[in-house]
Amino acid sequence: MLKFKWTVILSILTPILLIITIIFMGGGHGNYQQAIVLFPTGLLSILMFNRIEIGFVIIAIIQYPLYGFLIDKATDKKKMILILLLFHIALALSIFLCKSETWS
Repeated sequence: MLKFKWTVILSILTPILLIITIIFMGGGHGNYQQAIVLFPTGLLSILMFNRIEIGFVIIAIIQYPLYGFLIDKATDKKKMILILLLFHIALALSIFLCKSETWS
């Protein structure tokens, strides 16, 4: 069995989700909701700086592989998945509730 199963799976999934998200964002002229839902760590910068910062984009790129790594290292994988899911949802909801109209 693969030692870092979740890390590998989520690392493979990341570029696919990024491409889909970029398509929905329309090169900056589209819809940001999907980006907020899928990559809330990367879009956190819109609350702090009212723009997308490169450092946060890098964080978004490593978000899912990091989730996978944390799951792989956890002794209770189901509990870790639940914690990460709740964190992810809470962060996305916070961004939706606090963002300016510019990011609709």
